[in-house]
Amino acid sequence: MSFLSTPLRRPLLLCCLCLLPGLGQAQVGLADAFVLSLDNDARLAAARQRNQATAEGINQAKAQMLPNMGLSASYTSADYEQRGVETPIESSNINLNISQPVFDKRIFSSYERAKLAKGSADIELEGERQNLALGVAEAYLAILLADKQLALYQAETKRYKQEAVKVSAALELGLASKADLLDAKARNEEAMSQVTNAMRQLEEQRLALQRRVGKLFGTRELRTLPEFTYQPPVFDAEDWVERVAMQNVNARLAGSEVQVADSSVKVEQADHFPKLNLQARVGDSSNQDYSIQSGPDARVTLALEVPIYRGGYTSSRVRQALAEKNQASERLRDAHEQALLEAQQVLLTLDSARARIRFLRSAVKARQSSLEAAEESRKLGLKDLVYVLDAQANLYQARRELNAAIHEHLLNRAYLYSLAGELNQETLAELDRLLVK
Repeated sequence: MSFLSTPLRRPLLLCCLCLLPGLGQAQVGLADAFVLSLDNDARLAAARQRNQATAEGINQAKAQMLPNMGLSASYTSADYEQRGVETPIESSNINLNISQPVFDKRIFSSYERAKLAKGSADIELEGERQNLALGVAEAYLAILLADKQLALYQAETKRYKQEAVKVSAALELGLASKADLLDAKARNEEAMSQVTNAMRQLEEQRLALQRRVGKLFGTRELRTLPEFTYQPPVFDAEDWVERVAMQNVNARLAGSEVQVADSSVKVEQADHFPKLNLQARVGDSSNQDYSIQSGPDARVTLALEVPIYRGGYTSSRVRQALAEKNQASERLRDAHEQALLEAQQVLLTLDSARARIRFLRSAVKARQSSLEAAEESRKLGLKDLVYVLDAQANLYQARRELNAAIHEHLLNRAYLYSLAGELNQETLAELDRLLVK
């Protein structure tokens, strides 16, 4: 068991992140945020309680197979007329009753169903962890994208301000037109409005991550998107589709529910079988009415109960259980087909995002060269300021699109891991290594 996966040590991680200011930027990665969320997320906590409640079903079913022991006692004072007997007549008795099922097919079938239900609950709990890991990844990567876009808008605004200052000075010398100054100021105001919008989006994503992990992180405590270093891999579609088919949590849960439904059919069919119980009683009674036997009493009874007719109730319950089993089978087919469809869609998205990243990287280089050429041409008097500003806007736009494409590729990688049932602390740590510290 790893250090971070130990439940008792999770609070230590949070304390370190809070108390050591220099640790945050290096330590708060995707895997660390997921570890913190394990003790904070309400949905996962509720799933744990559901799992525990289901586990109690095994104990309850097992208890039905064990001896049932009870103690009963009574005291009666009766006032009625009887010749030769004084009234009131007092009587008392105490009994120890023991009952042991010898053959009860419903009890044994219920025990098997309880064990299958626990297995289904375990898969459901695993699915909640997968959903939590994906939610943390979505919120974390959304912060990185919003922070990167904000930084680009701020850098663009700064450039527009610098150009406005230059144009204003050149205008006083008669080397620039008033239209150039107005254009630079208009672009600056537009970029400033985008900065405000980006700041709002960043704060929304920070709050979304706080809801998951229970702590509001600053952007400097997190990592950043690898704008120039990320190399998206090629995913083997056939291999990943096979992994999804075998390991998808929703499909596995649906398959487990089919097994539970099948066991429910056996439970209802068990009512067609006879029941055999061993019963024992040890008691002592005292009665002033001498016509009633008093004194110690011990007896053992072997009771056989054979069902003959219940008005069709048992057969109806069996048909109902069979219909529910068929319903579970259809849900399994739907979950399996849906998982495969989503896997194929994600793989196509990953391929297109990889191609887009490659294209945008080339576009960034080309627009950087265009900006440098426009600035040089302006110095020589061959181009106006508007060409420089357009080239600058195109460069920043290409960089924003590049970061968005990288974010999309990373998020869909996490989604693919989730579909294959592999999104956990280890795979999140793998994604962490791709991010910039």
